[in-house]
Amino acid sequence: MLRSPRGSDPVRGRKDKLFAAAAEEGLREFVELGFYGLRKGEILGLTWGDFDGKSLDVNKQWRTDGVVANTKTTASVRVVPLHPTTAKALVALKLKSGHSAPTDPIFSTASGRHILHSNMHRSWNRLREAAGLPDLHFHDLRHVAASILHASGLTDAELAAAGGWANADVPKGMYTHVPDREQADERVREAIGAVVGSTEPSRAGRERPFGAAFR
Repeated sequence: MLRSPRGSDPVRGRKDKLFAAAAEEGLREFVELGFYGLRKGEILGLTWGDFDGKSLDVNKQWRTDGVVANTKTTASVRVVPLHPTTAKALVALKLKSGHSAPTDPIFSTASGRHILHSNMHRSWNRLREAAGLPDLHFHDLRHVAASILHASGLTDAELAAAGGWANADVPKGMYTHVPDREQADERVREAIGAVVGSTEPSRAGRERPFGAAFR
């Protein structure tokens, strides 16, 4: 059985401050995807060809050594259903981007290149301090996602498929075989949407364009 991780409540209790700080840093959409369980390298590796308007095809990662490579495990390759709020934000981001070809990174520098992990780490440090969560690691959001999805009633196989977790307690082959994928995807949208969708009004505040901090 996949268990709810420790330490998720403080994050969810300050999520409004976290999203507000992320918006000011120009990282609102980036942080939002962390709540879907995506790893930092997976988000940095996303290209516009991976986004179909309602979901993301996670099939690669941008490594710390500056190389686009396969995902961490085969189980990590997955399609992530998005809440309409998130999908709408990504569409808007694409329309504003000067680099929106299928092979262009969704989250890129001002010149359209992949963002270095070190640069993203500095931005993350600033926003977590501003949110009052100085000890929060970006990977902790993946743990929060596991907790949210576990509480939503997803089966172990559905949870593993949604987050790309390779868990020994889930029989091999069940990661990609979920009896009712459409129903499971809708539960994911609803569960994560309860977190990311509830803070949508903050988008109207002081929001910095993505990429402005990355040259």
